Amino acid sequence: MYTNRKYEASLAGLAGKMEPDAIFKKIYFYLCKNFTNFNNARYDMLIEEAKRTSNEAKQIENYKEAQKNF
Repeated sequence: MYTNRKYEASLAGLAGKMEPDAIFKKIYFYLCKNFTNFNNARYDMLIEEAKRTSNEAKQIENYKEAQKNF
């Protein structure tokens, strides 16, 4: 369905694992399943940084900031 990315709108639901990384990585530019074709360097950097740290407060801060960039 999303192979050629020739569409005007898309609707997707979320089920299962509701951890922020599981949700945000769906629109991470370098992921092959980025069906939205979203591309934002700041967003990608924030997601990468959140995945690398074990500091939960920093993860939350990064995910909130990434959401603003989406």
